[in-house]
Amino acid sequence: MGPASCSSRKALTSSVAVLLLLAAVLILGTFPSLRAESVTTPVLIGSSANDGPTLGIPRWKAYVSELNPQQIWAAFASSGSSSGSLVYSTNGGQTWSSNTIQIDNSGWLDMHLSAFGRAGALYFTFPGSLGQGTCFRKFNPPAQSDDDREPLVTLPGTSSGNRSNVMVQNSGRIWIFTRLGDAPSENVRYHYSDNGVNWTSGVAYATGAPDVRIGSMPYVGGNPALVVLHLNDNRGYEYYLWNGTAFEAKADRSIFAQNMGGVRAFTHNVVKDTTMHLVFGLGTTMHHLWKNYSNGTGSWNYRTLESSPYTEDVEWFPISTVRGDDLYLFYCKKSTASSASSMIYYMKWSQTNRTWSSPTLVSTLAANASSLDPNTCFSEPTSADYIPVYWRSGSNPYDLYFAKVLVDGVPQPDIIPPGPVFDLEGIQGSTPTGAVPDHAYAEQR
Repeated sequence: MGPASCSSRKALTSSVAVLLLLAAVLILGTFPSLRAESVTTPVLIGSSANDGPTLGIPRWKAYVSELNPQQIWAAFASSGSSSGSLVYSTNGGQTWSSNTIQIDNSGWLDMHLSAFGRAGALYFTFPGSLGQGTCFRKFNPPAQSDDDREPLVTLPGTSSGNRSNVMVQNSGRIWIFTRLGDAPSENVRYHYSDNGVNWTSGVAYATGAPDVRIGSMPYVGGNPALVVLHLNDNRGYEYYLWNGTAFEAKADRSIFAQNMGGVRAFTHNVVKDTTMHLVFGLGTTMHHLWKNYSNGTGSWNYRTLESSPYTEDVEWFPISTVRGDDLYLFYCKKSTASSASSMIYYMKWSQTNRTWSSPTLVSTLAANASSLDPNTCFSEPTSADYIPVYWRSGSNPYDLYFAKVLVDGVPQPDIIPPGPVFDLEGIQGSTPTGAVPDHAYAEQR
């Protein structure tokens, strides 16, 4: 081959290289850059002298505005007449408010606080601090001071021993669910209102059980759904769905029909309004069940998530949130027998691929010893590029830390393959005996 031919080939090669480079530039300029998920460095957002200030089981305490996802609120239990119980950020959690905001009137707030948000407004329910029954309070936008709160409402027929959950339908109807802690059978009661002043009440589900825990959330058309845990009872977990006039027990109401003993820490959530998820710790293993609604028919899928020789039962403290097709699970895990080794982790479930990501440490600061009770919001708008989480670390007074998982609109690769569907009859519950497990303080009253 002559010199002229060599020169032609080199020129052609150079031209192809330039074209490929231009194509790459065009592609990168056309599509968003791919970014692997990452966790920000935790920031201190407050403190509390109340044990379990960010407790879930299964109450959410945060809210990210669907109108502006840079606006986020984090509520927590407090102790003291001058203590605040709500902080907010207007820049996605980079900086936080410092003014004192009190959800209750007195500055003292029980750890059984439950929060929900919609259209920039916040809704809270909690046991009253002055001997009242179950209390309710709404904060109107911008929800940045006590001036934005409406009058405190005490629900009729409730006592200070009642525990409650709050949720709000798309229509704006407010729902609060309570259990009667001092009744022979734990009737789960509902209270709903369209204005926060006038309330309609009734029995959602007469459990006939001496001890239950309840969770609530919008499900299937945004209708209220109850998740009921029967403690020391072979019924285990069940759910009930509002049909417009009453709470109905569908054919698939039994989620996990095993005796949970006294283990009561769980989280539930829903992806795209139709796929329900339930996660809880039992023994040294964390468990996951999920199912598409299918008009109340079909079987629940099951798999185990995490195991730890040092983390047991309620010590997992799971809490979850949903963004689009993805469910984010935050939980605790100990690396030694010491409670000081408890750290916060997260895993992501892709509903599209039906797979979990590997665990990622969230509480990365040296100050994050004895990290417990992660909390987040019920759901996250898809316009947000982060998933929030906050928790308490240390000892009384407890420091409250916030971090976020940075995401983008591109699904991330999952590396844990789908789990098989197991026969739930083969899974045995555990009944703790003797001493209460480390930090198993939640809802003992």
